[in-house]
Amino acid sequence: MHEEHVCSQIIEEALVLLSGFSRTRPTLDKTVLVSSVQGNLHDIGARVVADHFQRAGWNTIRLGSSLPGDDLARAAHDFHGDLVALSVTMALHIRGTAAVIDTLRAQLGDATPPILVGGPPFELVPDLWEAVGANASAKDAPSAVVAGAELVGLAG
Repeated sequence: MHEEHVCSQIIEEALVLLSGFSRTRPTLDKTVLVSSVQGNLHDIGARVVADHFQRAGWNTIRLGSSLPGDDLARAAHDFHGDLVALSVTMALHIRGTAAVIDTLRAQLGDATPPILVGGPPFELVPDLWEAVGANASAKDAPSAVVAGAELVGLAG
């Protein structure tokens, strides 16, 4: 089990180094908040997604792993988020994902930004994103940027 942690740390360090070569300034007037859902301690996928949004010109706010719904709602309000992207690594986080989305909608009401979800459970069950209350799902980081753009009206 410790090998997984060592490998994760190495990947995190490599992503930090790589992001230094491709930093772009926000060119879009759109902000995306990226987080792993509460209970999900794995955030490498979320980091990769955040890096892709940043390279696409989005103002990108990384909120880390295992973020509670109340904190995410506050961040969406405080940062004027146009989009929320949630990373879900394991099926055991599906109920938590639905709860986080419910919290966002309850606290932000009509001001709730579109919610994009991704991760292995959504690849295995294609319509699962609808069941948890998200607006869309993406299979990888590049498709997350495309889906995010569509959700906020940038595509087309």
